[in-house]
Parts: sequence; C-alpha cells; structure tokens
Amino acid sequence: MISSNWKFHHVGIATNSLETLATRMKDVSAGQVLDFEDPAQGVRGRFLEIGNMNLEILEPLGDDNTLAPWLNDGNRVYQIAFEVDDLDLELEIVRSKRIRIVRDAQQAVAFNGRRVAFLMPVPGLLIELIEGTSSQ
Repeated sequence: MISSNWKFHHVGIATNSLETLATRMKDVSAGQVLDFEDPAQGVRGRFLEIGNMNLEILEPLGDDNTLAPWLNDGNRVYQIAFEVDDLDLELEIVRSKRIRIVRDAQQAVAFNGRRVAFLMPVPGLLIELIEGTSSQ
C-alpha cells in the first residue's frame, strides 16, 4: 500500500451483462445501492450491498472496450477500490514510485462527481483511488 490513508471501498467485477450477474447475485445481496452510466469511463454499473461491503458490477457501455482485457481473459475481478483523503497527494506518491497510472484523476458519475484515478502496480491488478468526501 502506498499510504496508510487508503480505506477499502469496494471490489469491481467486469461482466458482459450487468442484469444477468445482478440476478445471479440476488440471493446474497441485500439490494441495489446505485445504478449509473459513465460515458467518460465507457461503463454502465450497479453497486450491490453484500454483507458490510459494496460490489460494483460493470458492463461495457456500447462498443467501448475499457473492460475488454478483463472480459477477454475470463477475469471478472476488474479492480479493487480505495477511498483516499487527498487524491492529488496520493498520485504524487504513486508517480514518485514509478507506478503506472492507467487513468489520471477525472470526475466519476458513480461518486457524484468526486474524482477517481486508476493505477496498475503489476500487470492485471487495477486499483481505483476515489477522492474522499472531505477533499471536496
């Protein structure tokens, strides 16, 4: 972990069909928390509450290929997400350690305009950093 300020937020699962996976998850899910569509990221998503955590189910939006590397490999775990107090500071630390930033900070529909960034410290492991609510 780059900083001790990272707080686990959710696990993201890539799927070709949001509705199919959500239906299969209904017996373990306490319910739907939020549906969203984010053209900037090329995904349609749904958060489900499972136990004391959220599961984010993501499907490609139209012909977007953002999720293709995970879906083509049969790898459904898309990313692990952490909320951080200061996204800009965490990205400076990441850059100083030469960790690959896949997508720099940008606003995300799923988080009411809070910014997110994506890192790939090792091939195939995508980490999403979510700007904390106190950062706004």
